[in-house]
Amino acid sequence: ERQIVAVPTLAARSLRARVAQTDPEARIVPLLDARRGQLYTGLYGPAARPLAPDRVADPLRFLRELGDGGRTWFLGPGAWLYRNEIVTILGSRAAILPQEEGEPRASEVGMLGFRLSQEGAACSPTELRLRYLRLAEAEEKRLDRVPRNP
Repeated sequence: ERQIVAVPTLAARSLRARVAQTDPEARIVPLLDARRGQLYTGLYGPAARPLAPDRVADPLRFLRELGDGGRTWFLGPGAWLYRNEIVTILGSRAAILPQEEGEPRASEVGMLGFRLSQEGAACSPTELRLRYLRLAEAEEKRLDRVPRNP
């Protein structure tokens, strides 16, 4: 039976921070605009090793939470959208990578998928479940209209 591996978008993007891949203390933060004044974000070490769960976050609160750590590499469209806030809050501890480094490459997705497969993350295609960090706005509105049991 064929197997499939779900490759997290933010993890794949974190691999684009090539300059940080050789520093074992590096913190890599991919940022995507989640709209509604929020970001999709994660916190990774080199080789897309998760340091914290991916999440939807308020940009300023998230950046303040990162405040006491060492050098942090930011990438992705959200990094450019919130670059002023990043620099204001983290100062010289923040590095914002060029915009073109925020897009994942198929080769990196493939390498990460292979590693995850070797670590036991593969499953049959019928068992694969997509993991969304936030419901779509229409879904949230629909659920708000559903009466709740007391």
